Amino acid sequence: SLSEKDEDLYNQHFSNSLTRGQFYQLLQMGERRQNVPANEVLTVEGVTCENLYFIERGSAKVYHHKAFVSNIEQGGFVNDVAFQQNAKEGAYGTVVTSAESTSLIVWNQHTLREHLEARPDMERNMKYCLSEHLVKSLLHQREASHHRQSSSQDRHLLNRRHTSGNNVHIKRSPSEERIISWEETSTPIAAAATSARS
Repeated sequence: SLSEKDEDLYNQHFSNSLTRGQFYQLLQMGERRQNVPANEVLTVEGVTCENLYFIERGSAKVYHHKAFVSNIEQGGFVNDVAFQQNAKEGAYGTVVTSAESTSLIVWNQHTLREHLEARPDMERNMKYCLSEHLVKSLLHQREASHHRQSSSQDRHLLNRRHTSGNNVHIKRSPSEERIISWEETSTPIAAAATSARS
């Protein structure tokens, strides 16, 4: 049976797709990792990763071609696109934990895929679960792209006002303030990419 904590997790993120029994099987196959520090590299873009991740608590950042794309918040999957496409498919992007203390559930792709292939109902429901997450992830990316464009326009306006001698204060939303430069995480990502390819 599910603990109170796992019951809450099921109701929040899995009840629309998996039965309680299927969710219990999923948990039994996964490894829970607690207190994962910030800047822990989970995947490197284009490099095969053996794991599928679920962010139970905390968050992570997604980068494409060294550019920030979006955040993956609590309740999101990491490396789910590669998992659904092919066991040897490279990671869709470079994903790095951003919270100071992130909790993950980690599955080995090969083991999980074998388990699902032997259980067609669970496999179908798991595909629906991952597809639902992918739609949410794409919406988050679209929102982040909109904020980046708005922030860029604000900076351009600010620079023009400074050039003309007029000072102007532009208030940004909290989500815009969270968009950071690539340099803040380039060191751990570059090191992981070098290690993964060696």
